[in-house]
Formats: sequence, structure tokens, C-alpha cells
Amino acid sequence: MPENPQKKIYLNYHNIGCGFQIGINKVNPIIFQNHIRIIEKYLSENPKADISITFDDGYENIAIYAQPFLKDSRIKEKRVFIITDYIGKKNTWDFSFYFNQYNHLNRDQIKALYSDGWNIGSHGASHRSFLSMSADEARIELISSKEYLEDIVGAEIKSIAPPFSDINQYIYDLCVEAGYDSIYLQSKPSIKLVDGVNLFFRNNIYSIDKNDNIISKINANKGEERKEELISWFNNLTVLFSKIIK
Repeated sequence: MPENPQKKIYLNYHNIGCGFQIGINKVNPIIFQNHIRIIEKYLSENPKADISITFDDGYENIAIYAQPFLKDSRIKEKRVFIITDYIGKKNTWDFSFYFNQYNHLNRDQIKALYSDGWNIGSHGASHRSFLSMSADEARIELISSKEYLEDIVGAEIKSIAPPFSDINQYIYDLCVEAGYDSIYLQSKPSIKLVDGVNLFFRNNIYSIDKNDNIISKINANKGEERKEELISWFNNLTVLFSKIIK
């Protein structure tokens, strides 16, 4: 397998679980394990490669399925981004929650992940786009979600994944002001960076992704990038629809 010239590769999941779901964000645990085996094989064949796994939203099934399977993995960095208003609660922020009800990680599960070497980051407090908020609202969410997680793990929280990957220069500057130094995104915005506050770009993994898709994402395949752009476009339509029906 060819080696990706990137120094670090970030693959992002949302939901690991069984059963029916509207949408493509939930990956069956067996499929997830197959993905991780493919990644492990790639790492064994490409010792210079550095692959990290991240999870957005902070669902409880991360602790049930992902944490045990990744415990002895070659994948050194595992990171979960938490929606702080929903810690220990169901995903009522999702407009389709009445079809897809899931629990979020509770405080003890977040502590256990942190103790197991996982990195903890913020995914905001409400899962609303920061771009839809006033400056004061965005500032409050950025600071309060950070402080809430710091209280849980007893350590400084330095990373954030803005909901929907929505960011502009002003939100970036607010992240800097709040004390974040790592911002994780799916798209590449035009932003003037401050020294020491970096953007990290991820490939989302979906239920439709097969083993070959995982390798294509690792190798920065252009077709996978176009697929991600198309899915992001549909996700933006979903966000708009959710605003209309509320």
C-alpha cells in the first residue's frame, strides 16, 4: 500500500452501534472493528504513518464498543469531542432523535476514557453552529464547555471540533481567546492562523464506507474528498430543515 505523504492522518467517527438509523453516521461495531484492523495493517506496513481516531458528539457507545477494542491498538491518539449540555443525557439536540435515540457519555465514562489515555475535547455545549450565534453566545459556549470538561477530567482542555465544522475568522479568534490551541475540522476554511493555534483536518467515516474506502481516505484520494463535500452539502440541508421544523 502506498504511504500517504501527510505527517498525520485523522479519521473521524460519530456513532458506533447496531440497528436501524436514519442517516449514515452510525457504524456497526463489527464494521468498526474491520476498519481498525485495516488501519492496524496499514500502520504495520507503513511505520512512518501516524493515524489518529476521533469521535464527534460523545455517544455512550464509544465507551461500550470503541474503548475496549482500541485499548491495545497501534493507534496512539484517540480523541472524543463532547457536547457538554448532553453529558449523561439522550441526543435530543438531533431533530431526528425520535427515530434514533442514543445516550451520551456520562461523567464517569468520560473520566474513564481520559484515564485510559484518550484525549477529551469540546464539541460545544448545545451542538448549534457557532456561526448561527451572536458573538456573546459563541463566546459563552466556547468557554463554558471547556470549563465543564476541565472540571470532569481535572486537566486543561485544549481542543475543539466546532459543530458541523462551521468556522470563520471570527470564531477562530474566539477559540484562541477561550484558550484552545487545536481546532478539528472536515473542511479547509480561509483563516489567518495565530502561532500555536492549529487547524487539523479529518476524514469522516460513514456506515457506507467499506475497507477500500478506509485506505482511500488514508491516502487522501480525491474521490473520497468529493464524496465528503457532497455529504457535507446534504448535512447542511439537514441543518436547515431542522431549523424550519422547530
